Amino acid sequence: MKDWATLEPDKIRLMNKHFTPGRGGRKIRHVTIHHMAGIGDTDQCWNWWQTRQASAHYAISRTGEIGQLVWDRDTAWGNANLVANQESVIIEHSNSGGANLDWPIADPTLEEGAHLVAAICLFYGLGRPQWGVNVFTHSDFYATSCGYHLAKNRKYNAWYMGRAQWWYDQMSTQPIIGDEFMSALSDDQQREMYTSIKELRNAFLTPVPSRVEGSSFEAPRVDFIDLIDRKVEELHIEYSGKSTPAQLHMDANVAIIEAHTDGEEDDHAV
Repeated sequence: MKDWATLEPDKIRLMNKHFTPGRGGRKIRHVTIHHMAGIGDTDQCWNWWQTRQASAHYAISRTGEIGQLVWDRDTAWGNANLVANQESVIIEHSNSGGANLDWPIADPTLEEGAHLVAAICLFYGLGRPQWGVNVFTHSDFYATSCGYHLAKNRKYNAWYMGRAQWWYDQMSTQPIIGDEFMSALSDDQQREMYTSIKELRNAFLTPVPSRVEGSSFEAPRVDFIDLIDRKVEELHIEYSGKSTPAQLHMDANVAIIEAHTDGEEDDHAV
């Protein structure tokens, strides 16, 4: 995880289908944890769910890498229960072995999963992680074995929840933002600000298609901005000194800026 306080994942690869924009007017109330019943990561989950009507908000690989496939503000299709989907942040955990090994989960996956549960509970004001209160597994909402060793009274559950609570206690004793000025804000105000920042960041980092008809180019908006800036500079160089009204106006502005900059440098040299 790049930033636990803001829920910034290691990787983002958003689903292009099999999720629902928004949460149907409902609020996030809990976290639902799944196991993949397979060895996978963010990319593998994305590929699996292209042909399967399912998704989750986060996927954790067997090495502990956390990827985001559905934005928290949207509804992932993971619990086979509409209300549970709308009120959950859903996390998939990779296994480290198959059915012949009884679907084990590696320590890095469990540790990062528990830490993520704690971070989600803190970020959305859900309270200290408690099983059956704000943390559930898939089988709590649907007749399935999913969750398996993560489910209540199973092999990993007590340790996992203990770590989630430990991480929550560690994180909740620190201000959400370390800066003294920002720490003057309440937790709710900081959380609101972080949510806005996260949505703005997501808007710039999410790949979008080109608006040029027939083009298959796709890139984050920040890359489009860089491309535009570079193209403007190329045009400026190409047409510098040529007598088009627009170029003459641009050259005059550049000359004013350069003269102002040179003047400042002379002042500093005195």
